[in-house]
Amino acid sequence: MRESMGHRLTRRAKCLATVLMLMIALPYVFAQTTPSERPAAKVIVPIAQIDRSYLRNDVSLQGTITSYKPSWRETAPHSFVLADGTGNIRIAIWPNVWSQIPFADKLREGQEVTVRVTINEFRGALEGHLNKPEQIWLGLANPDTAKAPPVVIVRA
Repeated sequence: MRESMGHRLTRRAKCLATVLMLMIALPYVFAQTTPSERPAAKVIVPIAQIDRSYLRNDVSLQGTITSYKPSWRETAPHSFVLADGTGNIRIAIWPNVWSQIPFADKLREGQEVTVRVTINEFRGALEGHLNKPEQIWLGLANPDTAKAPPVVIVRA
């Protein structure tokens, strides 16, 4: 049986409406399945709170550089260990990003910094990857929390 032109248009419109609803609804569905306790990247996260639930997500950290390791070949990252009084984490910065940081020469032991990094895993350990030169700043965004003892956050 042949479908009328109007019926075909109605079916296409229904299919298109369903696709559009899914495109709108799916981000909300997936947002509800991610850990709701993870703070937004605009919030300074104590390093001790970083765990596997943060993998492939952006976080903002601050602290003091406790050790620095330069890149040892063209494709190897520069790295430093960032400590905030609650823990420490390795921060990796690839040469193409490092070369764009205007104050890269100041990123040495003792320097206080604030970074926005993507949490990744390397050889079984979590680390932060700095992907853009504008995501690192000299100094602390919130000096009061940089050397504070670990904070227990109670979530409702």
